[in-house]
Amino acid sequence: MNSTVVKLPKLRPEDYTESSEAARRLAEKTRGLRLHALKTSPDAFASSYEDEVQRDLSHTLERLKTHNANHLFAVDRAIDPWTEQNHDVFFEELLSATFLGSMVIVGPLPREDFTAKKDPLSKGEDRDSTKSHRSSSEAQHYVLNGTFVDPQARRSGLGRRLIDAAVATGQKDAFSRGCDFLCTVLVDSENVAAEALYKRAGFFVSGEEAYVQRPRGELKSMDRVAIKLELRRSFPANLGC
Repeated sequence: MNSTVVKLPKLRPEDYTESSEAARRLAEKTRGLRLHALKTSPDAFASSYEDEVQRDLSHTLERLKTHNANHLFAVDRAIDPWTEQNHDVFFEELLSATFLGSMVIVGPLPREDFTAKKDPLSKGEDRDSTKSHRSSSEAQHYVLNGTFVDPQARRSGLGRRLIDAAVATGQKDAFSRGCDFLCTVLVDSENVAAEALYKRAGFFVSGEEAYVQRPRGELKSMDRVAIKLELRRSFPANLGC
């Protein structure tokens, strides 16, 4: 499969409205993939299709707008990287592609704020990460969220490529601040395939946390256990501070 992992460029905050054609179409594609993920892999998410389908497009636009979140998508074709010069071409190619997978990396976020009981995108909305500059002895903390690969595209390496692209994005940001990079992800304890994938990408188990999975169809809410996995990379001393 000729596929690409694409990191979305940031639009201007005022462009994340339904009156902006590019933002609206992007939100529609993103929402469609999210609902597809919740239908085909319901046990992989704390949220549920029943909850998400009731939320309108403005909810998706707000998630895309979150200032310290980077959204990455796997699509079914090769797409040239975004540049100022080919802005329109990039979005036209992206929006005409089929979305095969997604991942979001959010941060920096305080490590103590990350929990299975809260959406990390909501934690990122009111924090200005540009105001935080720590020493290289104190890691900047990032969170992976919303990981999904379409069942028909699995076992093709897309999951690992999404993880690697997200980690590279967060690491670049942390190192630009002169700090170590720390990345966390939560995986349901019954999702052994996902846990194994993160371990192959360099993550290690650092703990676990109980959480309540939202009701699904006729099923009531369920008590579950999330496995916390982390990856840390040190700021290279030869880069200076």
